[in-house]
Amino acid sequence: MHCAKCHSASADAPQGDNWKSVPNINSCAGCHGEAFFDPPSNHGAPAMPAMGRNSQCANCHGPASNINFCGPNGNQSCRIEAVHTTVNPTTNNPSVPTGAAIIEYEIDEVTVDATTRQASIRFRVLRDGMSMMLNPPPADLSGGPSFLLAYALPQDGVDEPLDYNNLGLTAGQPTSVSVANLANGTAGTLTGPDANGFFTAVTNYAFPVGSMMRAVSLQGYWSQNNVNGVTGNNIPRHAISVVETAVGDDARREIVDSAKCANCHEWFEAHGGNRVYEVQNCVMCHNPNLSSSGRTTNPTLVTAAKAAEMEDVLAGNGRLPTNPLRPGPVVGTDPLTWPEESQNLRELIHGIHASSMRSNDFAFVRLRGSNITPYNFAHVTYPNEPNRCEACHMPGTYDTNLPVGELAGTRIIPSTTPDSRDALLAARASVPNATDIVTSPGAAACGSCHDNPAAINHMKLTGAYVDGPRSGLIDGNLESCNVCHGTGRSADAAVAHGN
Repeated sequence: MHCAKCHSASADAPQGDNWKSVPNINSCAGCHGEAFFDPPSNHGAPAMPAMGRNSQCANCHGPASNINFCGPNGNQSCRIEAVHTTVNPTTNNPSVPTGAAIIEYEIDEVTVDATTRQASIRFRVLRDGMSMMLNPPPADLSGGPSFLLAYALPQDGVDEPLDYNNLGLTAGQPTSVSVANLANGTAGTLTGPDANGFFTAVTNYAFPVGSMMRAVSLQGYWSQNNVNGVTGNNIPRHAISVVETAVGDDARREIVDSAKCANCHEWFEAHGGNRVYEVQNCVMCHNPNLSSSGRTTNPTLVTAAKAAEMEDVLAGNGRLPTNPLRPGPVVGTDPLTWPEESQNLRELIHGIHASSMRSNDFAFVRLRGSNITPYNFAHVTYPNEPNRCEACHMPGTYDTNLPVGELAGTRIIPSTTPDSRDALLAARASVPNATDIVTSPGAAACGSCHDNPAAINHMKLTGAYVDGPRSGLIDGNLESCNVCHGTGRSADAAVAHGN
């Protein structure tokens, strides 16, 4: 719990630390509603009396308390600050449970052999500030991180894309190489450490001929066992992901400040904590060739309860998600009727945060193994003015003067055979396809918020290519937004969306 994000003593708020120093029924019961009944059902201590007076709370939970039977294992201090400690250190909660290691990743350099096209990665892992042995890692750690290897190749008439597209890989997803498989020799080699604690990993994987903007990310985590002597304790040690571009290659452009995301999300931990904080890591997977995977679900996995959930979640608030191929209603038992949306970060993040602006729910389904998860972000509220782009963006990166090389976003990868799951799987494996439903870059960004018919038709009239087959993109993308929305023009987008 990041209590200090809102509650912190200062000259303007001298009692800002009362959350941890003056516990009381009124404030604590806002979250812990069962703590004050007789007996208090969420207290694990024996013979705990009912808590009827505020003055009693500090006996166990005040800053001077020495009682240690709280926490998930019953051996943690009962002080308010201690029990609200998070397992990973963040700006507003820098402490971690006693004995839990703090893990950090560093990539010093990535080089790509001109002949073999294999990546050589010089990196190290810090544990509590000291370089950590990786071959083998400490005995109290299990699991471990992986490298992601991303790149760009010419696509859609763009010779030098400014986005990763990982052309030739299923759904445009980068190759993953685990540190453990480098150490055991099955995915390459791992040598070191040198005098500064750096290891060198050389991958068996080779980047494609002609690939550009080649980059490597270190992401994922170890779990720490037996923390503080508690047998069987297994605490994930999440670490901020790091990204490094290969020597001699152009780096992927940066338009979003990861620290700004942290203003709301503290540490943004995606995919179970495997991808943490760093936006440049996100765009390796969430690139223009990725769309949601739910329509590939095998219908035999769809239970009656799951089908009902699909119809309930995806048709929330009376607004059916749009689908240019299937405008009819969602049928819970038929995955091919489920909505599909671009998972490119440009469309994904705008769509998630723009419910107050959108006419259609931003909704889709993801399939992960046998896990089917519907998402509908109509309920998400954005705690800022919806036109304040610099809440996330760097200055000068959100006008309509798009750099040459941005790729169109893939919204839907259709089956070439109607109602054929096998053909749909094959199409995702061969993306980009001529039949993919795509939207040109400017309309993909703006239309993620301004999705009403009038706005979309306006974009089309001024040259945008919206929800058309990829085969028509090169001739159909004639975006001329700058005529009215460019710098200094009558409807300057930067002015309308500035601070």
